Amino acid sequence: MPGFATANDASQALEANSQELTAIPGVVGTAVGRSTNDEDYVVHIFVRSEEDVDPTERAAARTLGESRSEVIVSGELTAFDS
Repeated sequence: MPGFATANDASQALEANSQELTAIPGVVGTAVGRSTNDEDYVVHIFVRSEEDVDPTERAAARTLGESRSEVIVSGELTAFDS
């Protein structure tokens, strides 16, 4: 299954599945963006460490479908007010 055809499609999928995705152990954030092959849009899932990648990829595939997400090791994320 390819990624999403539009950013809007990916955003709708993220919105519908946000709670499930952020409940995966090790996940620190989510976003929508272009895939690494730059052909489609995907849900980016940010995780704390390399150990979180495989379990997150498996859980995200069950939730969103194969190839519709990319897991990125980011470490902890902190939001700042501007």
